[in-house]
Amino acid sequence: MEELAVIIGGAVVGALVVLLPVLMAPYHRKKIALIAYSLGFACSIYVLMLVPSIWRAVLAAALAGGWMLWRISLSQILPSESKSA
Repeated sequence: MEELAVIIGGAVVGALVVLLPVLMAPYHRKKIALIAYSLGFACSIYVLMLVPSIWRAVLAAALAGGWMLWRISLSQILPSESKSA
């Protein structure tokens, strides 16, 4: 049961790492989401090398972050980045 909570927590963190920066800069959401996912993925690989026993949580975070990146790239809910100022 404890391991399931860690996996769910990893998934939530993975999604939020991509979503929260996008909410701060909605007009550049695709670029920001890609940068946030890339940095989060790189950090998770580093942590995975230090603590290999958390591979399930890292996998869940990577999948949830990738899903959020995909949803943000398709979403029209946030303002479009094609608007000129």
